[in-house]
Parts: sequence; C-alpha cells; structure tokens
Amino acid sequence: MSEMRRTTPRDVPGWPIAVVGLLAFLVGGSGCRKAVSFDVGEVPVPAPLVTAAKLDSGDPRAAFAAPSPEQADDPDFWLSVARAAELGLGEAFGAGGDGAGVSDATLHHLAVQRYALARWLKQSPDRLTRSDVGDRSSRFRVWIEPPDAPAGVLDPARFDRLIPAAAVRLRGMQHRFRREGFGLPLVGVMETTEATLRVTPNLPPEGLFLPVTLTVDFEDLSDGTTEARLALLDPDRVRAVHKFGVPFQLSVDTTAPIAMLFAETQLQHEANVGLWDPTRTESRTGIYLHEPFVADKTPVLFIHGLWSSPLTWRDMLNTLRADPVLARHYQFWMFLYPTGMPVPRSSAFLRGHLAALRAHYESDPEAAAGVAAEDLVVVGHSMGGLLTKTLVQGGGETIWHAFHPEPFETIDAPPGVRERLTEAFFYEPDARASRAVFIATPHGGSTLADSWFSVLGRSQIEPPAILADVDAWIDEERRRLRGRGYDRDRYRVLRGLPTSIDNLSPRCSYLDAYNRIPIPDRVPYHSIIAEQRDLSNPTSDGVVPFESARLDGAASELVVRSGHGAVANPQAIEEVRRILHEHLAQRRAAETATQQTAP
Repeated sequence: MSEMRRTTPRDVPGWPIAVVGLLAFLVGGSGCRKAVSFDVGEVPVPAPLVTAAKLDSGDPRAAFAAPSPEQADDPDFWLSVARAAELGLGEAFGAGGDGAGVSDATLHHLAVQRYALARWLKQSPDRLTRSDVGDRSSRFRVWIEPPDAPAGVLDPARFDRLIPAAAVRLRGMQHRFRREGFGLPLVGVMETTEATLRVTPNLPPEGLFLPVTLTVDFEDLSDGTTEARLALLDPDRVRAVHKFGVPFQLSVDTTAPIAMLFAETQLQHEANVGLWDPTRTESRTGIYLHEPFVADKTPVLFIHGLWSSPLTWRDMLNTLRADPVLARHYQFWMFLYPTGMPVPRSSAFLRGHLAALRAHYESDPEAAAGVAAEDLVVVGHSMGGLLTKTLVQGGGETIWHAFHPEPFETIDAPPGVRERLTEAFFYEPDARASRAVFIATPHGGSTLADSWFSVLGRSQIEPPAILADVDAWIDEERRRLRGRGYDRDRYRVLRGLPTSIDNLSPRCSYLDAYNRIPIPDRVPYHSIIAEQRDLSNPTSDGVVPFESARLDGAASELVVRSGHGAVANPQAIEEVRRILHEHLAQRRAAETATQQTAP
C-alpha cells in the first residue's frame, strides 16, 4: 500500500506555540480531511452476462467463467474469447440484428482485461511496442496502433507503468467516477526523471498519472490468421468507438489516476514547512501540470491558500476531470508556493513561473498558436484568491505606496533589492487571464489575523532567505524614516518585513490598495462565499467574514453552507464546473462571431 504521510516540521522553532493559534485560524474553519490512500490488488473478474448453457461447447465464451489452468495462462485463449464476443456483437448489431449485445460487450471488456494481464500488464508496457506480440504458432497476429495525437491514439512507450484501474482500491476521495463501456480502463504512469523534465519541466516530482483505455479490434486475414489491433486511447479525446456502425461509449476511470497522484505526494509536508520556514520549500515552488501540456486546451490554474497545498483541490479536480466536455477543452495546473512568504513576493513567484512555463512550451510554433497561449482561467482559495487578484489586476504606484511613502524612483536601494521590489510591486495584468474565480477569499482581511494566537504564530515564521537583502534594507529605511511623522499602519516599510499572516489583517495596507485597483472590464470574475451557519443571514465561514469575501462587480455570487474549506463543498465544486462551461460557451460564441465578421 502507498499512503500519503502526514508530517509536521518538528525541527521548525516555535511549532507548538504557533499551532495553537493557527489551528483555530485555519483548521477550525476548514475542517480536517482524510488522507488519500490506495493499494493495487488482484483485478476482480465478475461472471459475464453470457451463460455457458446458451453457447455451443466449442465457443470459447463458454469457458470464460471456468477456464482450465492452461487456458487461464494462455493469452491467445483470452483473445479468442474477445474475438467471439466481438462476433456476437456483430450478430446483435449488424444487419437484421436485435441489438441484444450488451452481454457480449461486457464479455469483450473482461476478456481483453484477462488477455492484457496474461500477456504484458504484469511485466512492462513496452511489450506493446513490438510489431508482433504473438509467437509464430499463434492464430493471432497482434500489433499496436501507431500513435496519433489528434485522433487520440497514445504511444505506449511514453508510459513507465500501465495499471488496470479496476485493481486500484481507493480511500479518502468523495467520489469515484467511472464510465462503463467498451475497452479496458488503465492508469498510465509517467515517471519524472531528468530526461522527462527536459521535455516537460513542469511535471510533479511524483510523476503523471493519466486515464487511458485499451481497445482491441479484430480482422480475419487470408492466411487463416486473425489480426488483433491493440490501441491505447486518450479518453479525453475519444468518447466512443464504432463497431458494426454502432457507437459504443469508451470505458474510463478518471478518479484512480488522481487518487494515486495525491496518495504518492509529499505535499502535506510542503504545506507545513512552507508556512513556518518558506526557504526550505522555495525550491519546489512552481506551476505543476496534471497532464502533458496540450496547446488546444484552456489552462485552469488553481492557487491554494495559507498553510495549504494543491492537495486542497483534489475533490474539485476529480469532479471536473470526470466531465468529458471539460476534460476535452481544459487542462488543469496547480501553483505550489511557500505560504509563509509575503503576498507580494508569492505574487512575483506566480508571475515568474507562469512566464517561464509559457516561454518553454510556446517555443513550439504549434503551441504558440493554440488556445493555451491566449486563454487562462484562474481559481483561488482564501489567500490564493488574493494572488489570483494580483494576476488579473496588475500593480503599480497604488501598491507601492501601501508599502513606502516616497516615490519608487527616489529611493536608494542596492540593485538586487530594487529588482525584488520591482517584481513585487510593479507589474501589468496578465493579458491572457480571461476569467477569475474567488473562493472564500478575504478581500477585506480576517480579524483572526490580529488575534493573540495568530500574533504568536506569525512570530515563529522564519524570514525567507530570498528576502534577506530586502529585510536588511527595510531595517535601514525604518531608521531613516523614523521621526518624519509617517503613519505606521499606512506604510508597511515602517513595520518591517511582513509575513503572509500580516497580509491577511483587515488593517493591512496592501489589502486596501488591492481593493482600490480595478479588475479590467474584459475579465469576468465570480465569488463563491462560505457561510458555516445560517444561509439566510450569512456572517462568516469561521475564518473570513461574509462582507470581506464579497467583491463588487462580480459576474456571479454564490453562498454555500460550509466552513472555510469550501473548495471541497459539492455546491462550490458544481459552481466552478458551471463557470467553466459558461466560459467555454462564451469563448466559442466569440470565435464564431470573429469568423463571421472576417473578410
């Protein structure tokens, strides 16, 4: 069994004190969640719907339920069963058929599963790359369909492991989404190595876990053998396969890959240490993909909140990936960052990593011309919503003067410090960010950030090493500006280098500045607000007051019954799903209008 480990940074100073305050601040509002775990066991083999009593004794389907030991270990026997089931489908759905072939479709699926286990799944997927998998005496000539990305045919050589989804037993997920149909659902595992990172630099260290489906088609040849064509299909692109002129829904399990990723991850450790000692997790800061980059899919970027990680999005990701329309048109990215960092610094990290990701993939002209190069939906929870806002609204003098009373061009700072300050305060709105979703976001702050336990907690956050020179310059500026009558609450420089918890206080000058910068009219934004008690009179989710979570001008506002951890709330998840469908429909309508008006 592989299970996500829960760890705490016991070697971080002050942990016992800080946890008292922040458990009330965060866990009290979001609630504890079960760890995800899984184990891979034997594939269950249910009895097929076709009964042996109804079949001729020579029909291989008759022996499916109770094969001899020799038959059970013989891949050709299972191909024979799959072939007989396919012929049964032809009789049912072909000319003059009665359409009563559901049982043969099930039998075909189960026979392909047994064939795959007997032939290569327990060994290595590279067996599939051979042009002739069967031996010379075999009555089947087996070969693999060549990869064809536009048609949804995958190259098996890209996977390090292929695991039957039916063998993956899960715990800790709200739902398991499976579609029953034609083909064998698998989990394709692509391990992260130095070689794969050169091609795909934004892979999670745990690797990629993708839903794939194996199908087999048969054709009788003139030499008396039968050709069996195996194909690994991408269920995001292939919704159905056609047999005898009839479309059969493709089988897929979209939950097993997501659960396996989040069970393997060390993200909870990153969340803990990233709050108390941001320097120790800075190296893993970045945007991570959940599938290989696809130029023709709109990215959806999820940004987590304080003392959190991409783990918080697992149930939302699970539901969105299970929607075949969304899976075909969207790709989901996660931003991981050390949450003890000041918000302006985390915002600079976000923009820098997004620019690096785009520069890498858009060096390919095809990728540069795709929808991913012009469209981006950003979804932020709690403090992640504040980062989302900085991405869509831009910075400038308004933000700078929440930090410092004097014009930026007049300050005396070393070049390295000026570079850090420029990254944090002076930036343009992301031109591709076309929609934003705020979930339980403290636009006006949270009074819990000023409580005694939060004050104790933030005092234990280690200053980030990347800001050491900025911290030293701030100390000098405080001495220089002392006695000039500047308001300490208005100018953050007079109070020293802030932590992320300082940035969540209602008295934080940054929040007021962010709220005075308009989000461009071209960017619709949506609010999902949590209320833990009374929906008819909402006041708070236990962490963020209701009024603090509201944002004037929102395209939609939904209040859900939940604590602060609303990202796992089914209504909130459904609302994000609705918004993504709305975004897709509006983008298609705009494209159609552009095409109609083009000369």
